[in-house]
Amino acid sequence: MMAKLLSAGETVEWEPPWQDRLPAEKRVRYWLAVPTPPLRLRYRRRCTALGARRVTPRQLLDAIAAELSAMEPGPDQVEIRDRHLALVTEVQEAWDARAARLTAGEYEGEEGAAAYVVDGEASAAQEAEVEAIGRALVEFSPRLADLYAAGDTWTEAAGLAAAEVFLAGWENIATPFRRAVPDRLPDPVLMAVPELHLRLLALHIETLFAPTEEEQGNSAPPSSSPSTESDSGTTSTAPPTDL
Repeated sequence: MMAKLLSAGETVEWEPPWQDRLPAEKRVRYWLAVPTPPLRLRYRRRCTALGARRVTPRQLLDAIAAELSAMEPGPDQVEIRDRHLALVTEVQEAWDARAARLTAGEYEGEEGAAAYVVDGEASAAQEAEVEAIGRALVEFSPRLADLYAAGDTWTEAAGLAAAEVFLAGWENIATPFRRAVPDRLPDPVLMAVPELHLRLLALHIETLFAPTEEEQGNSAPPSSSPSTESDSGTTSTAPPTDL
Protein backbone atom coordinates (compact mmCIF):
# COMPACT_ATOMS: atom_id res chain seq x y z
CA MET A 1 0.00 0.00 0.00
CA MET A 2 1.31 3.40 -0.91
CA ALA A 3 2.35 5.63 1.94
CA LYS A 4 0.58 8.92 2.40
CA LEU A 5 2.32 12.10 3.46
CA LEU A 6 -0.10 13.57 5.94
CA SER A 7 1.49 17.00 5.85
CA ALA A 8 4.86 18.60 5.44
CA GLY A 9 7.10 18.92 8.47
CA GLU A 10 10.23 17.75 10.17
CA THR A 11 10.15 14.30 11.71
CA VAL A 12 12.53 11.71 13.08
CA GLU A 13 12.25 7.99 12.51
CA TRP A 14 12.30 5.61 15.44
CA GLU A 15 12.55 1.83 15.36
CA PRO A 16 11.89 0.23 18.76
CA PRO A 17 14.61 -2.15 19.93
CA TRP A 18 14.37 -5.91 20.25
CA GLN A 19 13.09 -6.53 16.75
CA ASP A 20 16.35 -8.14 15.64
CA ARG A 21 14.73 -11.45 14.76
CA LEU A 22 12.40 -9.79 12.29
CA PRO A 23 13.51 -9.03 8.74
CA ALA A 24 14.09 -5.32 8.20
CA GLU A 25 11.03 -4.99 5.99
CA LYS A 26 8.77 -6.35 8.74
CA ARG A 27 10.00 -4.24 11.65
CA VAL A 28 7.67 -1.63 13.08
CA ARG A 29 8.87 1.93 12.55
CA TYR A 30 7.41 5.16 13.83
CA TRP A 31 7.80 8.77 12.80
CA LEU A 32 7.86 11.32 15.57
CA ALA A 33 7.43 15.06 15.40
CA VAL A 34 10.60 16.93 16.28
CA PRO A 35 10.08 18.01 19.92
CA THR A 36 9.97 21.78 19.60
CA PRO A 37 9.50 23.79 22.84
CA PRO A 38 5.73 24.21 22.27
CA LEU A 39 5.33 20.46 21.69
CA ARG A 40 7.35 19.68 24.80
CA LEU A 41 5.06 21.91 26.85
CA ARG A 42 2.00 20.17 25.38
CA TYR A 43 3.58 16.82 26.22
CA ARG A 44 4.20 17.84 29.84
CA ARG A 45 0.65 19.07 30.16
CA ARG A 46 -0.71 15.84 28.70
CA CYS A 47 1.42 13.81 31.10
CA THR A 48 -0.05 15.78 33.99
CA ALA A 49 -3.57 15.28 32.67
CA LEU A 50 -2.99 11.52 32.50
CA GLY A 51 -1.59 11.45 36.01
CA ALA A 52 1.98 10.68 34.98
CA ARG A 53 4.52 11.53 37.67
CA ARG A 54 8.14 10.58 37.17
CA VAL A 55 10.03 9.26 40.16
CA THR A 56 13.80 9.08 39.89
CA PRO A 57 15.85 6.24 41.42
CA ARG A 58 17.54 8.79 43.67
CA GLN A 59 14.16 9.94 45.03
CA LEU A 60 13.32 6.35 45.90
CA LEU A 61 16.69 5.81 47.55
CA ASP A 62 16.22 8.94 49.67
CA ALA A 63 12.73 7.85 50.68
CA ILE A 64 13.90 4.35 51.63
CA ALA A 65 16.77 5.82 53.68
CA ALA A 66 14.36 8.18 55.43
CA GLU A 67 11.98 5.37 56.32
CA LEU A 68 14.79 3.21 57.69
CA SER A 69 16.19 6.11 59.72
CA ALA A 70 12.77 6.82 61.22
CA MET A 71 12.20 3.22 62.29
CA GLU A 72 12.31 2.27 65.95
CA PRO A 73 13.26 -1.40 65.74
CA GLY A 74 13.35 -3.78 68.66
CA PRO A 75 16.70 -4.78 70.17
CA ASP A 76 16.92 -7.85 67.95
CA GLN A 77 16.20 -5.81 64.78
CA VAL A 78 18.63 -2.90 65.21
CA GLU A 79 21.51 -4.68 63.51
CA ILE A 80 19.34 -5.59 60.50
CA ARG A 81 18.04 -2.02 60.19
CA ASP A 82 21.55 -0.59 60.38
CA ARG A 83 22.83 -3.05 57.78
CA HIS A 84 19.99 -2.13 55.43
CA LEU A 85 20.60 1.58 55.97
CA ALA A 86 24.33 1.17 55.27
CA LEU A 87 23.50 -0.65 52.04
CA VAL A 88 21.14 2.13 50.92
CA THR A 89 23.81 4.73 51.72
CA GLU A 90 26.32 2.79 49.65
CA VAL A 91 23.96 2.72 46.67
CA GLN A 92 23.22 6.45 47.10
CA GLU A 93 26.93 7.19 46.95
CA ALA A 94 27.29 5.06 43.82
CA TRP A 95 24.45 6.98 42.16
CA ASP A 96 26.03 10.30 43.12
CA ALA A 97 29.40 9.20 41.75
CA ARG A 98 27.84 8.21 38.43
CA ALA A 99 25.93 11.48 38.28
CA ALA A 100 29.17 13.40 38.84
CA ARG A 101 30.93 11.45 36.10
CA LEU A 102 27.99 12.04 33.78
CA THR A 103 28.06 15.79 34.46
CA ALA A 104 31.82 15.84 33.87
CA GLY A 105 31.34 14.21 30.47
CA GLU A 106 33.20 11.04 31.41
CA TYR A 107 30.53 8.82 29.85
CA GLU A 108 30.72 10.37 26.38
CA GLY A 109 31.87 8.40 23.36
CA GLU A 110 32.18 4.63 23.02
CA GLU A 111 34.65 4.26 25.89
CA GLY A 112 32.50 6.42 28.13
CA ALA A 113 29.38 4.42 27.28
CA ALA A 114 31.21 1.21 28.13
CA ALA A 115 32.35 2.71 31.43
CA TYR A 116 28.77 3.67 32.24
CA VAL A 117 27.64 0.07 31.72
CA VAL A 118 30.49 -1.23 33.88
CA ASP A 119 29.68 1.21 36.68
CA GLY A 120 26.00 0.23 36.54
CA GLU A 121 26.76 -3.47 36.64
CA ALA A 122 29.08 -2.96 39.63
CA SER A 123 26.19 -1.83 41.82
CA ALA A 124 23.38 -3.84 40.20
CA ALA A 125 23.27 -6.49 42.93
CA GLN A 126 23.12 -3.90 45.72
CA GLU A 127 20.43 -1.93 43.87
CA ALA A 128 18.32 -5.08 43.50
CA GLU A 129 18.65 -5.73 47.23
CA VAL A 130 17.66 -2.14 48.05
CA GLU A 131 14.68 -2.48 45.71
CA ALA A 132 13.54 -5.53 47.70
CA ILE A 133 13.97 -3.61 50.96
CA GLY A 134 11.94 -0.69 49.62
CA ARG A 135 9.13 -2.91 48.39
CA ALA A 136 8.97 -4.61 51.78
CA LEU A 137 8.65 -1.22 53.49
CA VAL A 138 5.68 -0.23 51.32
CA GLU A 139 3.33 -2.03 53.71
CA PHE A 140 4.33 0.36 56.48
CA SER A 141 5.00 3.54 54.48
CA PRO A 142 2.27 5.40 52.58
CA ARG A 143 4.94 7.70 51.13
CA LEU A 144 6.92 4.83 49.64
CA ALA A 145 3.71 3.21 48.41
CA ASP A 146 2.85 6.45 46.60
CA LEU A 147 6.33 6.76 45.04
CA TYR A 148 6.35 3.17 43.81
CA ALA A 149 2.84 3.51 42.41
CA ALA A 150 3.86 6.66 40.55
CA GLY A 151 7.02 5.04 39.23
CA ASP A 152 5.21 1.89 38.16
CA THR A 153 2.64 3.82 36.13
CA TRP A 154 4.85 6.60 34.78
CA THR A 155 6.06 4.88 31.62
CA GLU A 156 2.53 3.77 30.73
CA ALA A 157 0.98 7.23 31.15
CA ALA A 158 3.96 9.05 29.65
CA GLY A 159 3.97 6.63 26.71
CA LEU A 160 0.34 7.47 25.98
CA ALA A 161 1.10 11.18 26.24
CA ALA A 162 4.13 10.87 23.94
CA ALA A 163 2.11 8.95 21.37
CA GLU A 164 -0.71 11.49 21.44
CA VAL A 165 1.57 14.50 21.09
CA PHE A 166 4.55 13.32 19.01
CA LEU A 167 3.43 10.32 17.00
CA ALA A 168 3.14 11.31 13.34
CA GLY A 169 2.97 8.05 11.43
CA TRP A 170 4.11 4.44 11.29
CA GLU A 171 5.05 1.53 9.12
CA ASN A 172 4.16 -2.16 9.40
CA ILE A 173 1.14 -1.69 11.66
CA ALA A 174 -2.08 -2.84 10.03
CA THR A 175 -4.26 -0.06 11.44
CA PRO A 176 -4.01 3.14 9.37
CA PHE A 177 -2.58 6.04 11.33
CA ARG A 178 -4.90 8.99 11.68
CA ARG A 179 -5.28 11.98 13.95
CA ALA A 180 -8.52 13.84 14.57
CA VAL A 181 -7.43 16.67 16.86
CA PRO A 182 -4.10 17.87 18.30
CA ASP A 183 -2.73 15.92 21.28
CA ARG A 184 -5.30 13.15 20.91
CA LEU A 185 -5.42 9.90 18.98
CA PRO A 186 -8.54 7.79 18.42
CA ASP A 187 -8.71 4.72 20.65
CA PRO A 188 -8.35 2.25 17.73
CA VAL A 189 -5.11 4.00 16.73
CA LEU A 190 -3.68 3.92 20.26
CA MET A 191 -4.73 0.30 20.70
CA ALA A 192 -2.78 -0.64 17.57
CA VAL A 193 0.50 0.35 19.23
CA PRO A 194 2.00 -2.53 21.27
CA GLU A 195 2.09 -1.73 24.98
CA LEU A 196 5.84 -2.36 25.08
CA HIS A 197 6.35 0.20 22.32
CA LEU A 198 4.42 2.80 24.30
CA ARG A 199 6.61 2.20 27.34
CA LEU A 200 9.77 2.40 25.24
CA LEU A 201 8.48 5.56 23.56
CA ALA A 202 8.15 7.23 26.96
CA LEU A 203 11.87 6.65 27.52
CA HIS A 204 12.94 7.41 23.94
CA ILE A 205 11.15 10.74 23.67
CA GLU A 206 13.21 12.09 26.57
CA THR A 207 16.39 11.47 24.55
CA LEU A 208 15.03 13.70 21.78
CA PHE A 209 14.72 16.65 24.13
CA ALA A 210 18.48 17.21 24.20
CA PRO A 211 20.41 17.44 20.90
CA THR A 212 23.51 15.35 20.40
CA GLU A 213 26.91 16.98 19.88
CA GLU A 214 26.62 16.25 16.18
CA GLU A 215 23.21 17.91 16.02
CA GLN A 216 24.47 20.93 17.92
CA GLY A 217 27.20 21.38 15.35
CA ASN A 218 24.94 20.92 12.38
CA SER A 219 22.18 23.45 11.85
CA ALA A 220 20.63 21.61 8.90
CA PRO A 221 17.14 20.37 9.85
CA PRO A 222 16.25 16.68 9.51
CA SER A 223 14.41 15.84 6.32
CA SER A 224 10.84 14.67 6.44
CA SER A 225 10.29 10.99 5.78
CA PRO A 226 9.46 10.24 2.16
CA SER A 227 6.53 8.24 0.92
CA THR A 228 7.54 4.65 0.36
CA GLU A 229 6.11 1.61 -1.34
CA SER A 230 5.20 -1.27 0.94
CA ASP A 231 4.20 -4.76 -0.08
CA SER A 232 3.60 -5.98 3.48
CA GLY A 233 -0.14 -5.29 3.41
CA THR A 234 0.23 -2.73 6.17
CA THR A 235 -0.09 1.01 6.21
CA SER A 236 3.12 3.00 5.82
CA THR A 237 2.31 6.54 6.81
CA ALA A 238 4.93 9.20 6.48
CA PRO A 239 4.39 11.93 8.94
CA PRO A 240 3.68 15.51 9.89
CA THR A 241 4.89 17.70 12.68
CA ASP A 242 2.14 20.29 12.76
CA LEU A 243 0.01 18.23 15.12
